[in-house]
Amino acid sequence: MLNVKAIVAAAALIVPLGAAYANTRAYNIDANTRESFNLRLCGPAVTVTADGDDDTDLDYWLYNSAGQLVHRDLDRTDMMIRTIYRRDGSCGNYRLVVRNLGDIYNRMQLSLDDLA
Repeated sequence: MLNVKAIVAAAALIVPLGAAYANTRAYNIDANTRESFNLRLCGPAVTVTADGDDDTDLDYWLYNSAGQLVHRDLDRTDMMIRTIYRRDGSCGNYRLVVRNLGDIYNRMQLSLDDLA
């Protein structure tokens, strides 16, 4: 079953706070499941960071609003970092799909960081 969650990242709402992000949320990714997150990214450059708890392997696919794959991370870790650049600095809709390959849940931190 694919679950969908939504996150909005607006330039005014995302302010780097040292090593932490103002727009960070934690999610449990259940064992052997896929989760889908709808992201609204605003600004010329936004970094999407997904970082698991190191208990299982998480794979990631990031799609733009046209459904085109813009990034995937299929290595044997549970971390993904990708910066999305938008020339005009406007907002865009993206979908992040996360797959947990392990037999236990993984506590994933999803962060959106405005680099402007």
